[in-house]
Amino acid sequence: MRTHAALAGALVALCIAPTAGARAAGPAPGDGQGLHVVAAAQLDPRLMDLAVSTAALAAPVHVRILVPDDYAVHPTRRYPVLYLLHG
Repeated sequence: MRTHAALAGALVALCIAPTAGARAAGPAPGDGQGLHVVAAAQLDPRLMDLAVSTAALAAPVHVRILVPDDYAVHPTRRYPVLYLLHG
């Protein structure tokens, strides 16, 4: 479960990173702005559902993270990433 919590944190960091340059004159990092995980559910050993919110969204949205079979066995191994976006 710690591995999945770290994965959730990494997702949040990745989602915030592209906007960092655009907010250079805006709020400072760590001021409570940005993307927040409001709920997390482990759906099965490989699948996690996160509810995330940000000031730019009217309501929290759900993000699902599916990891490879051997993800927990090799926590430092790098894996390819596929992003599927609705819309």
